[in-house]
Amino acid sequence: MRSVIVNARALLSLSQGVTPKLSTQRYAAAVRNFASVSSSSLVTYTKAGNVGVIGMDDGKMNSFSFEMMNQLNDKLDDIENDQDVKAVVLHGNEKCFSAGFDLGVMMGKDKNAVADMITEGCKIGLRLFEHRLPIVIGCTGHGLAMGAITLLASDLRIGPPKGTKAKIGLNEVAINVSPPIFMLE
Repeated sequence: MRSVIVNARALLSLSQGVTPKLSTQRYAAAVRNFASVSSSSLVTYTKAGNVGVIGMDDGKMNSFSFEMMNQLNDKLDDIENDQDVKAVVLHGNEKCFSAGFDLGVMMGKDKNAVADMITEGCKIGLRLFEHRLPIVIGCTGHGLAMGAITLLASDLRIGPPKGTKAKIGLNEVAINVSPPIFMLE
């Protein structure tokens, strides 16, 4: 636990513009340590000193499903209610930060569900972008579609360790799908 607190404090110092005391390799290790938190829920929240650590892990590609977004909002509420938290670290699981919206919904026939999913994703992106605290994302792997937008909504992004075959980008263009307008503004 001590190494997690030390690493969280180092990430907080980086988010505040302070010269980090850890090497790039140690920062990558810090992100991997944060990603190792396990729970039966899709989104976990722990504190490491005065850093709120939110982890997303659906066991696969961390799709922004309705349940994932609800749990993420709940954890952001917890942080908003904790005045001791001075920064937020958000991370995915070992193989992926997030591959975007739940494709089962996005490719389905229920257009209202698609619209609701895009609306909820927009709210999360805006909430992260406007958050009163610095948001640091430990990008543990792929960051695609809404995952890439979430990365852009943060104050600081720490990429996956060197050698990781992670893709980051808006794959909508490659599959000839227009991204939702909020992603472009």
